[in-house]
Amino acid sequence: MTRWELYELLRHRRTLFALSATALVSILFVAALEITRRGPDPGEAPFATQLLDNGLVVPLVTLASATFVLLPLVVAFVVGDAIAGEVSAGTLKTVLARSVDRTELFFCKAAAVGLYCVAAPAILAAVGLLAGYLAGGFAPLAGPGGAPISVGRGVALVWGGAGLVSIP
Repeated sequence: MTRWELYELLRHRRTLFALSATALVSILFVAALEITRRGPDPGEAPFATQLLDNGLVVPLVTLASATFVLLPLVVAFVVGDAIAGEVSAGTLKTVLARSVDRTELFFCKAAAVGLYCVAAPAILAAVGLLAGYLAGGFAPLAGPGGAPISVGRGVALVWGGAGLVSIP
């Protein structure tokens, strides 16, 4: 049943549109940086001084900025569609009339939406890593206090950040 709900969720154009918009954020961010060659003022954002020189900063900045507006909006957009889509299509009564328990249906829909909550930040991080690498390559980060952070650890921090952001 959970696989069916996940299939139904991924079948909707709105879901694919929201994932595409999430992926497009990092690409547009890198394009804006490449066109203007101007990043934020030093001290304005974490790692701001390294933004133009180190592609590893791109997914960190896009994850940080998307956490407050984009990801909640995209997830709310899809979650609302998970239930309202059944009502607008007229299939909710049919689904509830089946021999499926309402609680089971709720938890299956919640599991499908939970997987979507993990997928959206993962796509944002993956596309951010790829766009940042293609734009400027990776170099060790200068962490707080000037301590160097290796590229491998920086990539791990990006995925850790994506994991933290994905918690609904």
